[in-house]
Amino acid sequence: MNDRLLVVAGVLGIAAYILATEEASAAPDSSGGTANVNGWANNNPGNLIYITNDPFRGQTGDNGGFGVYDTLADGVRAMGLTLTQYYNAGLKSVSQIIMKYSQTDQAAYIKNVSDWMQVDPNEPLSWPQDEVPLIQAMIRQEQGSSQLSDADVQSYINS
Repeated sequence: MNDRLLVVAGVLGIAAYILATEEASAAPDSSGGTANVNGWANNNPGNLIYITNDPFRGQTGDNGGFGVYDTLADGVRAMGLTLTQYYNAGLKSVSQIIMKYSQTDQAAYIKNVSDWMQVDPNEPLSWPQDEVPLIQAMIRQEQGSSQLSDADVQSYINS
């Protein structure tokens, strides 16, 4: 009888571990961002949606509605081009940009990004001076952290 209880307890423990691991992969991390391993695997740390018509250079496919890029440089470059398009279209503040960029929990996204950049979410950004800090903060929000240096981000958006 005790052997059966140990087996049941072991199976339940494994199931609880798997469930906790799955929930943690989509849960906010300690930085306030959301950990999302797929963004790094897709070379798309900004989680840009898949573009069917006239995609950015290096987009090679679709993974769950998100673009997959040949290289990390191509994915970050696409993010930089997207944000520059928004800025040039009149979306000048963190709030305006995030409202266009993301459909999920926009209030938290805006708060986190503006806090990390140490800017007022409704004040106009300076472009291109604020481009790298904005990309870094948005990657942190999308992926839970940024594994990139500012110099790498600048190099990728200029490539």
